[in-house]
Amino acid sequence: MAALVPPARAPEDTTQAETDVWTDLAKRTAAGNVAFDVQVAPDAAQLNVDPDALRQILTNLLDNSLRYSSPGGRITVRAEAADGGIAVRVEDSGS
Repeated sequence: MAALVPPARAPEDTTQAETDVWTDLAKRTAAGNVAFDVQVAPDAAQLNVDPDALRQILTNLLDNSLRYSSPGGRITVRAEAADGGIAVRVEDSGS
């Protein structure tokens, strides 16, 4: 039986990760008409996380919000440190 290997952790700029993921989604879906706002608490701006896992989670959350947001809508991402990790909240103006 193979041993489980913990994910690699590295310092990650949370704001940059969120912006990068949004930029990629906006290009793929031509969603330039949905406003995007990032609000990162100072204690969550630089975290020691698995960068790939963080980007995958953000991609899933933002893709879902984008799917249900109407033209002219808004998606807001808030991040803060919580319990040794990060709490990410995504709010959108969609249904």
